[in-house]
Amino acid sequence: ESLNDGESVTRRIEFTLSQILTKSLKDLAIISGVTLNTVIQVAWSILLSKYNDTNDVVFGSVVSGRPPELEGIEKMIGLFINTIPVRIKYENGQTIEKLLKEVQRNAIESNPHHYNSLSEVLSLSVLGRDLLDHIIIFENYPITREVDGNQTGNNYKSRFSVINTDVFDYTSYDFAFFVIPGEELGIWLDYKTSKYRKETVERVKEQLFLVLNQIVLNRHSIIASI
Repeated sequence: ESLNDGESVTRRIEFTLSQILTKSLKDLAIISGVTLNTVIQVAWSILLSKYNDTNDVVFGSVVSGRPPELEGIEKMIGLFINTIPVRIKYENGQTIEKLLKEVQRNAIESNPHHYNSLSEVLSLSVLGRDLLDHIIIFENYPITREVDGNQTGNNYKSRFSVINTDVFDYTSYDFAFFVIPGEELGIWLDYKTSKYRKETVERVKEQLFLVLNQIVLNRHSIIASI
């Protein structure tokens, strides 16, 4: 595929992390007092900082858009999903664990603002629409649990069996990073062929894998040493 000689289509590179690496990432999250989502975001920000030769990066993150502070939100029906910009900046000499805690703290502080529209945020930035060009989606659909629960009940549902489930996701961005939780963490890298070559995204995959392995080895490591 060429970058400019035909219609742009979205391609996907899928891979899974081993149970050992997945457990190590989860253990790192627990020890550091952060979520697994934060661990992935920090790893991605480190890789972005290397690519762009900067310690200040921004990407989009998909959130539920249902802040608990909003009274009655749990009873509201509708699609509240929103994309918010995530800015991660680290200082020279900062450790992985310190950055993890900082990103987690910022994420908690931003929760009340998750319902703010992305277009409004972009209009307030001097960068405008150039503020971010890709997003991370951390999937948390409880599909397996719901399916298993439906098959073990003592009512009419027990007479039916679910053969297969599938989730379809689409974004308008040129690049999207999906994380699928499980005993073996799944990762999807979606890219537009008009902007990225397959070889480039394959290299991103390999280098992301290297960063993930390095951050679980020693959370006290200096980020610049990765």
